[in-house]
Amino acid sequence: MPRSAKTDRRLRNMAMMIDRLGFSADTLGREPLAAELKTAIRICRACTAEDMCRDWLARAPTAFADAPAFCPNQELFARARGERTTA
Repeated sequence: MPRSAKTDRRLRNMAMMIDRLGFSADTLGREPLAAELKTAIRICRACTAEDMCRDWLARAPTAFADAPAFCPNQELFARARGERTTA
């Protein structure tokens, strides 16, 4: 599979994860979350759990509080959630 197709799949997974975690584009566009989002994108683009993520998202509820343990962005999303609730 071409590298760009893998990146596209990873970013689609990330978009679904962000949506189901309840983050809005408006919220993520504001500092300090905007910087966190840039980091999350870099991490997601290099992730090796792309298939596991896709399969997990296919079975996961439409909303959840925390990213799964295998997600390399799990801690980053948890920090972002904390920053969002204190802002």
